[in-house]
Amino acid sequence: MITNKINTLLNNSQQNDLDYTICKYIKLNLKAVSSMSIEELAKQTYVSKAKISKFIKKLVMITILPLKMIAY
Repeated sequence: MITNKINTLLNNSQQNDLDYTICKYIKLNLKAVSSMSIEELAKQTYVSKAKISKFIKKLVMITILPLKMIAY
């Protein structure tokens, strides 16, 4: 599920990458993050709201792409 996608992003990101920072925070605080707004998550990870939005889109694409490959 989502934790698998987070782990995939963690394994494919450098430690100095913002995606890594966001993934690490989410993994360590999964319960709290589930009720956070984008703004709250941005504050907690010291990134912009735009970066959180882009990260979410990337996470969704990782989930959707395998489904598209199966469909075609």
